[in-house]
Amino acid sequence: PVHVEVAAYASALGDALSLALTLTAFLALDRSLQRKSNEGEDGPIRSPLKSATWLAVSLILGFAAMAAKEMAVTLPVLLLLIVAFFYRWNVAAIVASLAHFVVAALFMVLRTSVIGRVGQENSTWQTLSHGLLLAPVALVHYVANMLSPLGHQPSYLEPATSLGLFLATVMLVALGLALAWRLERARTPKYAVFGLGFLVVSLSPVLHLVPVWVFMADRFALAPSVGIAFVGASVAIGIEHRLQKLAPALALVGVIFAAGTLLEQSKWRSNLALFSHDVQAVPQSVMAQSNHCTMMLKIGDPAAAVRARQDVQHRVHAVPCAP
Repeated sequence: PVHVEVAAYASALGDALSLALTLTAFLALDRSLQRKSNEGEDGPIRSPLKSATWLAVSLILGFAAMAAKEMAVTLPVLLLLIVAFFYRWNVAAIVASLAHFVVAALFMVLRTSVIGRVGQENSTWQTLSHGLLLAPVALVHYVANMLSPLGHQPSYLEPATSLGLFLATVMLVALGLALAWRLERARTPKYAVFGLGFLVVSLSPVLHLVPVWVFMADRFALAPSVGIAFVGASVAIGIEHRLQKLAPALALVGVIFAAGTLLEQSKWRSNLALFSHDVQAVPQSVMAQSNHCTMMLKIGDPAAAVRARQDVQHRVHAVPCAP
């Protein structure tokens, strides 16, 4: 259900495109790092030219992924995770890693020169300290949102932050890591640990370490959910001897998520339905107000726009509708 926005809303096309390009870049990198042209030890050794060609393809796809969605700037770090967990460190792996870091750095230089800043607002020590407090809280909210069959919306309110909440959230994250490791310890722990690493790294650009206008967005969860998939697959491997007994429960979970997807999809049937729902669900959200108010003007109902603004003005400072 968390991916309804990506599938139903045009503005989230960049997220889907970026993920497709990122995964394709990883596949090209795999071709580049393979020593053999065929599977098995008896296959011919891949020529350096072919390896270099596949590396170039991987770099181009990686840059395209960043251009489609800036969150993909974490691709070089994800590449390091992939190499560390599934390949051997050698000259080819080091060269590929460095090349992807250079491409990411060039992308950030180009983007910063155009936009004038790294985040959506200027970064200061104050925004960084606030982000450090908010990051683990946002991480837990994102994971809960990915696993929730209902309750998805375009706008989410930022929770109040405090040192106590920060410490409690860090303890919750640590408990989750320990539990994941415990579940896989007898089988293949690297898949769960890799999945958790993929989740955190791919989410890091929107965990408020750099200023972001919105607290959370469903579309930001698309690429990080690959990490959740790895964790789920790893847990399934660890309990495969019980899967037959758990089949009814797993089928019920599938039905719940399918029903949740259908229910969530109904909100996205039109901009009017979406923003009307959003302003009802989170009336304190400035973005929800602005979108709903602007939608009223676009459909030619300024009186409704004024009423919508007055309806929430006693709760927060209403923002002007777009002209």
